Amino acid sequence: MLRKIKQSEYLLAAFGFTLAVCASQQSCKCRPSDPCWPAPNDWNQLNDTVNGHLIRTTPPGIACCLGEFYNKTACEMITSVYQSSDLIAKNPYMIDFPGYAGDPCPQTTIHNQRALHAMESAMISLGGENVRLVFDFTPEGCAVSMKGQNAVTISPGMQWQDMYRFADEPNSIIVGGGASTVGCIGGFLQGGGHSPLSSIYGLAVDQVLEMKVVLPSGEYITANDYQNQDIYWALGGGGPSTFGVVTSATVKSFPSQPWYGKNITLVVFNQTFPSFYKYFKDNFVDYAVTSGAPILASRLLTRRSLTDNVPLLHDTLKLNFETTGILQGHIVAGRGVAQHKNVSMALNPAWRETYSHIIASTGFENNRTGRVEQMEVARDVLEYAWRQLSPNSGTYLSETFINSKFWQSTYWGENYSRLFAIKAKYDPHNMLYCVNCVGSERLIEIRAKEEGQRAPQALAVLVTTLELSGQGLTFRLRSSLFGSMTSLSCFG
Repeated sequence: MLRKIKQSEYLLAAFGFTLAVCASQQSCKCRPSDPCWPAPNDWNQLNDTVNGHLIRTTPPGIACCLGEFYNKTACEMITSVYQSSDLIAKNPYMIDFPGYAGDPCPQTTIHNQRALHAMESAMISLGGENVRLVFDFTPEGCAVSMKGQNAVTISPGMQWQDMYRFADEPNSIIVGGGASTVGCIGGFLQGGGHSPLSSIYGLAVDQVLEMKVVLPSGEYITANDYQNQDIYWALGGGGPSTFGVVTSATVKSFPSQPWYGKNITLVVFNQTFPSFYKYFKDNFVDYAVTSGAPILASRLLTRRSLTDNVPLLHDTLKLNFETTGILQGHIVAGRGVAQHKNVSMALNPAWRETYSHIIASTGFENNRTGRVEQMEVARDVLEYAWRQLSPNSGTYLSETFINSKFWQSTYWGENYSRLFAIKAKYDPHNMLYCVNCVGSERLIEIRAKEEGQRAPQALAVLVTTLELSGQGLTFRLRSSLFGSMTSLSCFG
């Protein structure tokens, strides 16, 4: 189960902790097997309020499970295409990297009902009607005399391959992702978003002029520099699934120009492309196949980390080449990212001093033994080595090690205490939750073999306190000894 921890409250879960406590906790939420779970009629009423747009999902792989749902033809079909990122993007149940799909979900269940439409105007589907190109955009609430900005308004559901194609028609470019199937305004944009264009224009989050947001309270707001500034600040790198549901984002666009792409071959040394879209389409993958299950360890490397201790840099790179499957670097150096250093946003300030964002990726076969071994390598070898090389920087929260010990400071640096306060203000009951997102440390998961049974001896010894003071947020974790058992369903 996941229980909510109040500030300055100690939680001790150990030596015969009885799981029945969850049922009596107001902070625990229901799961489908609980009596408090909404009845079918309740879901139908909710569906009516969102004009019939509530989606009931079915696991695609259920056709391969022996029993009443088994379907040989459907099973063969899903088995042949399940690694296609295009298929995954179109199915709300599937995920690109299923390495953690066998873990107990922190939400404890994949809800079989999912609302895509928080409001009637939040149309979420692929298509040109969800994109609006504006050549003289002025944020709501600002002075009428303000000079307009070329911009694009994007709704959820759009991928960067669609946006690049759309923007290319009027000879414009947008700062977006290098992977064509990445969504435009979710974790990529709200987490920062590095781009092939970042060295010139900055990160994707630097381009945001305005967002339309549905808050956990149900209020629909406009967030920009002139109204709801705290939400606008938090969404500027504070991460997704935390402060509200973003139904649209307006971002800057720029005039297109010819692009030069270096090609490492013995035949053609360089080539000039007529536009960024042509360069992107010819050189970036638009159809991905996942292989195994990746585990990432990453770091933002500053000039000091690259030059102050060259022997340590050499040893770190050598270690990674010997240990990982892929070592990938993204060049962040240039005026693009650094020029926004004085802009106030939730993004980790370390980005403004970063020269390269490097990712060490290892993988494992889809079995528990391989996963545990590689998790230990990622934590104790890779992440540790990069942190030693660049101790005062951080990582990109969208491409990082999921079990990082110091994720608050690693993702957001000095901005975390303010983010935590904004989360508490707008979502005091933790309606929105994701692993290692702002405020998620207020939730503690306690696992047991079966629901309703007494937890095994010494299941967990956990003492945690959160202290929010003028000096910021202090975290104290004494020990965490959770076993690898099926998760229960409560969280608050």
